[in-house]
Amino acid sequence: MCGRYTLRTKLNQALQDWAVLTRDLAWEACYNIAPTDQVPIVRLENGIRTASLARWGLIPPWVDDPARSPPLINARADTVADKPAFRTSFQQSRCLVPADGFYEWKKTGKTKQKYFIHRTDDQPLAFAGLFRRARCGERFVDSCCIITTDANSLMNPLHDRMPAILSPGQFDRWLDPEFQAKDQLLSMLRPCDDAMLYAYAAQNHGGNVREQGDQCIAPIAAG
Repeated sequence: MCGRYTLRTKLNQALQDWAVLTRDLAWEACYNIAPTDQVPIVRLENGIRTASLARWGLIPPWVDDPARSPPLINARADTVADKPAFRTSFQQSRCLVPADGFYEWKKTGKTKQKYFIHRTDDQPLAFAGLFRRARCGERFVDSCCIITTDANSLMNPLHDRMPAILSPGQFDRWLDPEFQAKDQLLSMLRPCDDAMLYAYAAQNHGGNVREQGDQCIAPIAAG
């Protein structure tokens, strides 16, 4: 799964080749993005890749008050095309969720050790995501989720799921609502190559959603 992630870079740096920043999203470096936070996404708007903010936790069609429903932060790649909560968004409203790292907690006995996972070159990651605009009473709420897939060999010792990470060559088809080849879309949602990522045990800061700063990704000192 993916329950916490980071976007420590400025949006104009993270998205320089991904989208058009048509407005100031007032994004500050974040080391501890948590469910229900407002997060940047990239989607196709009038044929243009556009960055906007959305609530992390997709609001399904039958929910009119997100406060009364658990946030759907992840969708499984093996069921995303068919589950009622995600099916329409998978067909019509796919997006990218920019990140530059994510966390996983490995359980050993009665304790949990936090790991930070990022690209070996520390460049941004594009998580495959879904987007939905929901009417909640008198207002509209934009929401999103991250699609997860089977863990690769690097991640498997930590968790059996990981975010589906897209390459730039896949962006156009993934974002295009006119592209409806289900099998080809699902084929993009595979574990990334082990060599792309690096994982290390990090200090156990960040359990509280209010914790921020580089201490959240600080490695445990050797010895």
